[in-house]
Amino acid sequence: MEKEMQCLVCQTNVPYYITHNSDSQHLQCPVCGKYESNVVDHIKPINKNQLSAYLAYHAILPGDGETRHYTTLDRKFCEKYNHECGNGELVHVHPLYIDANIVANNDLTLI
Repeated sequence: MEKEMQCLVCQTNVPYYITHNSDSQHLQCPVCGKYESNVVDHIKPINKNQLSAYLAYHAILPGDGETRHYTTLDRKFCEKYNHECGNGELVHVHPLYIDANIVANNDLTLI
């Protein structure tokens, strides 16, 4: 079920939902695009100004059939999950790993 909250990056009111198998909030911002709330967590801090620019420029906008979203979940988890999706085992989301280094260097190799 979708609810609304402020985007953790740009402060726009946006819809979000919580997946059934995690505590992550998936936000769908018209400015920043789709990302999990752990993108701005305190465990793996990312410069908020750099993150804002990165997400605005490389936004994965909500749309029909778009399943990608940014996350700071473990890179190996993302690779395994995306491999399983590619094999047709899972079909609902495709997490794209980002971290402070990727954001700071404007790295697009994972998109």
